[in-house]
Amino acid sequence: MRRDDGAIVDLIREIAWMIEWSGDLATEELVNMQRELCRWRRIRPLDSVRSVLSLRASLMSEQVLAMSGLIPADQAPNA
Repeated sequence: MRRDDGAIVDLIREIAWMIEWSGDLATEELVNMQRELCRWRRIRPLDSVRSVLSLRASLMSEQVLAMSGLIPADQAPNA
C-alpha cells in the first residue's frame, strides 16, 4: 500500500463516521453515500481506481453542498 493510500482510507473512514454521527438527520442520500464510502475503503491498492474515486468524491461533495443550501440545487450533479 502506498503511503498516501493510508491517509485516503483514514479520510474516507472519518467522512463515513461524520455521516453516522448525524443520526436522525441523515437522509437516505447521505446513508447511500456512507455505504459507498465504506465500499471504497476496502479497495487496495487505490492506484487502479484513484481517478474514479476522485470523480465520485467531487460529485458527492457537490451533492452535499447542494443539500446544505450552499450551492443551488440545480447546479448539483445527478449522481
